[in-house]
Amino acid sequence: MLDLLSSFDSFSMTKYSCGPLWVSGSTGLFLYLGSAWCLTSVWESLIMKMFSFCKSFMNDKSGEMISGFALTVTSVFMALVSLNLLGLVPYSYGLTCQSSVGPVLALYVWSCLIASGFRVSLVQSLSILVPSYSPVPMSPFLMLVELVAVCLRPLTLGLRLMINLIAGHMIICMLGQVNIFLFLLCSKSNSFVSSVALLLCSMSGTTTLFVVELAVGCLQSYIFCVLLSLYSDDHPL
Repeated sequence: MLDLLSSFDSFSMTKYSCGPLWVSGSTGLFLYLGSAWCLTSVWESLIMKMFSFCKSFMNDKSGEMISGFALTVTSVFMALVSLNLLGLVPYSYGLTCQSSVGPVLALYVWSCLIASGFRVSLVQSLSILVPSYSPVPMSPFLMLVELVAVCLRPLTLGLRLMINLIAGHMIICMLGQVNIFLFLLCSKSNSFVSSVALLLCSMSGTTTLFVVELAVGCLQSYIFCVLLSLYSDDHPL
């Protein structure tokens, strides 16, 4: 019986795992060595562009005024993009699809923001729990609702990243099994042309979905960091 969740198991390595992992690792090594003789390496240019990109969506946000926050968001963005793309390498281990990575990372960064806000001004940090112009009798209830909403932020932030990536990985896994079935069907079927046509259609769909999943991995990293920058608006200045 096919276990769709076996692709997220760190101990599901087989004898066919070495080829894709060696190729992907060698590609990164060649890119690094190829830029060693340049005045400005590819990696340095990429890091500077990433920093400028991450700083662009923090314009008019409180996080722009927090010391080191832009660099933190840039580091988180680059780490998430790298892990999301590495998780798509065949037979690799998708770290961001694990519940111990996305939610924990979100909780850590969110806790640092809260602790920094309390250090700057405890009163201003707690004042966000009471909406402006709210009736005084309803203030305790609204404060409780806002407290629950604020505490759920890291959970929803991490689960959004994890669930979207898991869904894409499972669909790719299912289509991969369909491709194997159609390949075996081509070798045994009397109608060779129709079987090959079905196999090509299935492989085209898998390739398209793989490209879409690459975009989703980058997009989820972007959403993760944008929401972090939005949460920084509650930080007192």
